[in-house]
Amino acid sequence: QQEPFNQQSNDSTRKVSRSNVEEKQSAEESVQQARVLEKKGSFAKTATALFVIAALAGGGYYAFDQYQSEQALKKQAEFTKKQVLRAQGLLKQLGYELRRSGIKDATTAQQIRLFEEHNNFKQTGEVSQTLIDRLKEAIVAKKDKDAWNIAKNENTEAGYSRYLRDFPDGNYRSQA
Repeated sequence: QQEPFNQQSNDSTRKVSRSNVEEKQSAEESVQQARVLEKKGSFAKTATALFVIAALAGGGYYAFDQYQSEQALKKQAEFTKKQVLRAQGLLKQLGYELRRSGIKDATTAQQIRLFEEHNNFKQTGEVSQTLIDRLKEAIVAKKDKDAWNIAKNENTEAGYSRYLRDFPDGNYRSQA
């Protein structure tokens, strides 16, 4: 008598497992269909279609949540890549040697630490908005110094006037 009970128990377990697997597969198929729609058209169509597909597939909000999470990660990755590209470009303008790739590799981290060391900042090697702001400030200071050196080497009234016109709040205005 125990055998039929075990058989019945195993059948129930299989049904529950199969149901969960089918629901997950349906949800994953819904996400795949949404990705196809996203490549073809607008986000609104995609989101609406995904919601309907997920509801019909019995995936509930699982597929929609998964899709939203993927989109958030994608957006963050794009922002991070843009930030890294920006930092790499600014570092290059300051004369640091690295390749602009949008990927924070070992060379990028090393050059960031070098910049931080040269400017007496805490050495993190990390890309952040603070770093980008500091890089921009350093570029302005470099342009200011370069313009001053040109004016000083010319040693003419026109050279000093040009410096004052281009850098009215420059570091060398009192000397000009």
